[in-house]
Amino acid sequence: MEGGKWKGTHLTQPAAGPGVLVCLAAGQSPRGVCSMNITAYRQAAVKAVRWLLSHQNEDGSINPVDQGIAAYYKVPYAFSLAGRTPEAVRLLTWVRENAFTEEGDYSGRYPRVGAHQVYYHYANSWLICGAQRLGQFDLSMRGVDFLLSMQHPESGGFLTRGPESALSGEQDLMSTCMAGMACLYTGRTEEAARVGDHLGRIWEKQPTASKRLYFTMHQGEQLITNFPEDDAVLRVVDATKPAQHYVIPGLATAFLVRLWYATGERKYLQTAHEYAEFGDLCGEDRYTTLPSGWFGWGAALLYQATGNANYQRIASTVADFLVENQLETGTWGDPEIVAPEDMHIIVDSTAELAILICEVVEGLMTGE
Repeated sequence: MEGGKWKGTHLTQPAAGPGVLVCLAAGQSPRGVCSMNITAYRQAAVKAVRWLLSHQNEDGSINPVDQGIAAYYKVPYAFSLAGRTPEAVRLLTWVRENAFTEEGDYSGRYPRVGAHQVYYHYANSWLICGAQRLGQFDLSMRGVDFLLSMQHPESGGFLTRGPESALSGEQDLMSTCMAGMACLYTGRTEEAARVGDHLGRIWEKQPTASKRLYFTMHQGEQLITNFPEDDAVLRVVDATKPAQHYVIPGLATAFLVRLWYATGERKYLQTAHEYAEFGDLCGEDRYTTLPSGWFGWGAALLYQATGNANYQRIASTVADFLVENQLETGTWGDPEIVAPEDMHIIVDSTAELAILICEVVEGLMTGE
């Protein structure tokens, strides 16, 4: 984000099953999905992970090391999906030694930079999920205990700015949904259900005649609907405009489907449909921007859960776009023209999109 805007698929300054890649044999395909596409998705994720591996140091750290958590927080999850367990564990060993605190926070030697100072615990949630997948339970279980200290006692959402935030402070759906994922991964189902109930109430609070999804709140569950136009992309998904923050309906959908699997409560699956249907009302670019990858993830999980062919179509269309726009390097931004101090942006987006493609593949392969 520069000057209050989102940049790429991630923030840069303020304002599915393990081993899916190694399990997919070339030529396998689920009913109704083109074998060539599945193979292409798989190859794209492999290329991305290979590029990430080229940025790992002997001690397990990820370059640029001086950017700390901003560079590496999605990488353990990406490596776990690709079956690169030794490399993932080496990275988490480095995290344990250099960035993990007694309280269960991921801070340590390197201060948070840019938007990670504002969206305080978003990166924590990704690391908790990755550590849990890899059996590094001290990092995940102590990490989720710290994370839960930021869950609002009444709303069930998570305070955006972290442990220093007042209870009246801001909450946002992106951070909250990822925290809910961390709760699911670590077996904190009751706390995850509180997130799901929160998402249901936030959906019901949306203006009924509006094609807008407001995704920040304060004072518990009071939607923030008044803000400068320059801040709109950080506050609302506007279905009447292009280039929206499609991570919001996509991540909400993905979390709610996984919560439904964990609880069997159909209300969560129904709310997942609501968020997904809103996403599909958005502009013509809803399948063709890098943040669309999140929408593809949510759609793939809904296809897995329901067999609805429309969700299959959405997920495969998004994945086709991501494959077509991947560079030969394996990245989605040219590392040759990025300043060294900004290389963490390429690392982060590459890990993110590798994850999203893997999750789409899993949903498409297992949907019926």
